[in-house]
Amino acid sequence: MSLLTDLEAYYKLDEASGNRSDSVGSNTLTDVNTVPGVAGIINDGADFESSNAEHLSTSTPFTTATTDFSISMWYKPESIGAYQSLIQNGRQANFWNILITSGGVFEFFEDNIAEYPSTSTLTAGNWYHLVAVKSSNGAGNMQYYVNGASAGTASVGTITTPTTAAYLGAYTANGSSFVYYTDGILDEVGIWSRSLTSGEVSDLYNSGAGLGYDDFGGGGPAAQTARRGVVMMM
Repeated sequence: MSLLTDLEAYYKLDEASGNRSDSVGSNTLTDVNTVPGVAGIINDGADFESSNAEHLSTSTPFTTATTDFSISMWYKPESIGAYQSLIQNGRQANFWNILITSGGVFEFFEDNIAEYPSTSTLTAGNWYHLVAVKSSNGAGNMQYYVNGASAGTASVGTITTPTTAAYLGAYTANGSSFVYYTDGILDEVGIWSRSLTSGEVSDLYNSGAGLGYDDFGGGGPAAQTARRGVVMMM
């Protein structure tokens, strides 16, 4: 199956500043408080400073899927010690988040109801490929991956349909009061309305080099490496 299948939104975050475009559709992210572009995993990424309340927003959820969906991103935390919301889908009574806790734990947070932690703890200054895969397969229906490897499971209950808005780099319940700002660099953020397989997660991690949107339709990791101008030894 192609990684383009059921891909609902994808943000390369290659822009130097300003709004960030959606490579899949028209769900453009609006720049709030000037999020700059810096070197990322593939080309540039978005560098969020929590002290300046920087984030990106859109008036439409990334996906309305509730039983099967996946979130993939690269993240390099610049600090650990406060909750950080990397991505929020929806708001008010209908939303979920991918968070980093004050202790650096990667987790899924649903509708102000419950936190579902992975088994992985992040440290500042390192790049991580983070993936959360929600499926309809009962117990253990949230599968986490960090740097291509399993990082535990969680049993997530019924998820309400996300509505109204979505954000990168901040948390809000009502859309006017924001907290849990990200302090670090996000890159290559993708949202699917299906469950990615472990093989697809491995492809996206690509041995730490990352697999970009432009390569989803043509050749996989080898094409990605070739595009970067790296000679592969056969």
